[in-house]
Amino acid sequence: MYFDRIIEKYISCKYCSAHGEIFWHDFGDGPVCMFGCNEHHCRSTHKIDPETIKGWRVNDTVILRTLVESLGMKENITEVVTDEIWKLGRRQRREYFFIRSVDHNDLPQLMAMFANQSKAVLFTTRDTDTIRRFMPHSCFSLYEIGTLDEEYRIVFDLEMIDSVVGAPPSVDEETAPKPLRASRAASIELLTDIMKDHIRAVCEHADFTGRNGDFRFIPRPTQTKLAEMAKIPQYEVSRCLDDKRADMLRLLWEKSEDSGNLEFLRHFVK
Repeated sequence: MYFDRIIEKYISCKYCSAHGEIFWHDFGDGPVCMFGCNEHHCRSTHKIDPETIKGWRVNDTVILRTLVESLGMKENITEVVTDEIWKLGRRQRREYFFIRSVDHNDLPQLMAMFANQSKAVLFTTRDTDTIRRFMPHSCFSLYEIGTLDEEYRIVFDLEMIDSVVGAPPSVDEETAPKPLRASRAASIELLTDIMKDHIRAVCEHADFTGRNGDFRFIPRPTQTKLAEMAKIPQYEVSRCLDDKRADMLRLLWEKSEDSGNLEFLRHFVK
């Protein structure tokens, strides 16, 4: 189900069209739905049929799960900013995010949050113009990439996305055998990039929550989680961390364990 049924909290006055809040009252014979207009030239009060104020709200969770599945990513949806921004996952060494809405007043905060993630791919509901005008990121509106099939299921246009951000490798490219040393070096590079992206997110989240007086530190991913994100076996993560060529990876891994090294880590993600 892509939509949830809700009861609207605000409507317009039928006499003066002013926007106001709906109230429920119980005068002894059961609840009554009332609207009281606060406009000084109106001040009207009238009853409302509860059936007329039922509406629909988009079920973000179901739609985002469908999008993640369409992109071929493992479901790992994380709420970055409550009710506003979600991290969908990683694909082709790019982070994918969903932003519920974009307002000019929120733009500076949004630009700061993604300043160090130039490769991030952003999805939003409708307003992509603001992001495209002020930010360098690939951005798609769910309305321009999503359609309904004959069974009324949402289908996303992956060709449109891949034409902008690049298509994933073919099966032959993914399964072609690689020399062990070259494969290990590639895994180290990939894990280092993942840790740098994690540290960027940690710094941005810490700055954002700190400005609101509620500092929060995102713990580093476990080796199991790193393996899932890099799509390599867990034992390979351990071997990469022990590899003598992985000085940077080890440093980022060890220093990102707690918030005490936050300022030190900032130097590696500028």
